Amino acid sequence: MDDAVELFFLQIQGSGRIAMPDGDTVRVGYADQNGYPYKSIGRVLVDRGDLPLEKASMEGIKDWGRQHPERLPELLNQNASYVFFRELTNQTGGPWAPWGCRSPRDAALPSTRAPFPWVPRCSSPPPGPTPAAHCPG
Repeated sequence: MDDAVELFFLQIQGSGRIAMPDGDTVRVGYADQNGYPYKSIGRVLVDRGDLPLEKASMEGIKDWGRQHPERLPELLNQNASYVFFRELTNQTGGPWAPWGCRSPRDAALPSTRAPFPWVPRCSSPPPGPTPAAHCPG
């Protein structure tokens, strides 16, 4: 990806589509994480006084990055966490949840493996080698 801010938000979201130079689109989903804790770059911007709290949204951070391209690499390096992706070759259905199964089309699901008070229902097995042990039928 050519846009470092878009890559950063793709890592936060856990899955997405990447436009390739030849015009093709590739779907990617969460594969793993480097083990470092996530650090909010929005919080860094607010704490430094570079961005007011009410503008510390995805769009506000993107705008700040476009206005300060020379400062962007240093900001992004404040977050040592890095997400690795795998290509999702099945082009149908909804997004893949980070625990390795397809999210229901109309569901809003967290993009973390942290425990939550309900078990997601998965509509199909995951692509590739990720086991679907966490996905009840």
